Amino acid sequence: VFRRAAGAPLSSNRHRILALDTSFSMQYAGRHKRSQSEALALIDRLRSGDRAQVLTFGPGVRVLLDPTDDRAALRAAVNSLQPSRSRNSYGDLGQSLRALAQSSSLPAEVHVLSDFQNSAMPGRFADLSLPATATLTPHNVATDDSRNWCVESLKGDTRLYEKGRARLEAVIAGFNTPAATRRVTLSIDGRQLAS
Repeated sequence: VFRRAAGAPLSSNRHRILALDTSFSMQYAGRHKRSQSEALALIDRLRSGDRAQVLTFGPGVRVLLDPTDDRAALRAAVNSLQPSRSRNSYGDLGQSLRALAQSSSLPAEVHVLSDFQNSAMPGRFADLSLPATATLTPHNVATDDSRNWCVESLKGDTRLYEKGRARLEAVIAGFNTPAATRRVTLSIDGRQLAS
């Protein structure tokens, strides 16, 4: 349990942490642009004495700025972001947010801007917890049509001998999708190798 030390001054100032999802699914249906717009609005609403920082998740967690009140630097960090070709992990995000919130002398106000894909959930619910000094505001930037197809697992030969043909098996999973048959293509550097 995290508690404020006795005699510590109460402050209305906040440490606003903006966590933006940059995983592959954010490329769909304008999600990334909505995420950036909401983050910029949160920066515009900073009060005098507040500090903020921007971080991304998917892949991993990247802290782009130390806590600052420089709105131009915060806006530049948000505007520089692009979705990646990776998945994200809310477990990794939770671990990073706990560390940032605990290291701040100001109460943390955490804003997570994401499409909240089920495939990113950690194995343990405890991995999502934040200290008592932090508040969490989720910003779901997905639209009503939140269908999601993903490569759930991939396995295959790790060694090939002479001119042997590699075997590769992919498991494709759908979340909030009807039963369907999907065609999957393996391409490397824009060249289709198998389908």
